[in-house]
Amino acid sequence: MTVTTDAEDAPSITLRFTVRSEATILFQPGPQFVVYAFEGEAAQSRLLLRRGDGERLLVHSAETGNEHLKTVIEPVLTRESRDGIDARPGDVWLDLFLSPEAPRGTLSGRIQVTTDHPQAASFGLQYLVRVRSVVETQPEGVRLWILGNRGDEGTSAWVHVIHNQPGDFKITSLDVSHPELFSASTLSNEAAAKHAVRVKVVEGLTPEILGSTIEAWIEITTDIP
Repeated sequence: MTVTTDAEDAPSITLRFTVRSEATILFQPGPQFVVYAFEGEAAQSRLLLRRGDGERLLVHSAETGNEHLKTVIEPVLTRESRDGIDARPGDVWLDLFLSPEAPRGTLSGRIQVTTDHPQAASFGLQYLVRVRSVVETQPEGVRLWILGNRGDEGTSAWVHVIHNQPGDFKITSLDVSHPELFSASTLSNEAAAKHAVRVKVVEGLTPEILGSTIEAWIEITTDIP
């Protein structure tokens, strides 16, 4: 840092200093919960909390603010190792549990933690949760149309059915809501990790017969328990 003065013999002075920063609380493996799960399944993530000065840490509460997430606080009483993390007496395990009823999609937020540490009496821990379907379709929906004089354009589309876990599966049935308007068929009846389903307007359907826009669906049944 340079200091400028009005002294004739010292118009400019350079000051050098060192700052040492110490964390009040240390987190292992890191200061964030990350959870990946499949729809309908429970999941868990764990952090170890430790005071930076080596003293005993007491965690009073850890609130998620989400009905599908709960925490469990467990003080460490003896030296132990979990998930590759070494813990010692005075540390605290903080577990985050995801309910199997959690909806598909991404959840993110902060867990509000309160402790007995005078410099960290209350702080937030970030969490990121992603819940995926065991089976998903790409795209999630298709749009078909009938122009009357453009051949087959718009009258058919492909939907891919993907298994997100290891292993192959079969599509055992395809039920459409409006069989008088469109059909659905698989490209193959063999077991595979990914299937292609063709959605097609029935032969002879015209704009006059259709009359208006119809929102329809396909129910896909698989042999995945």
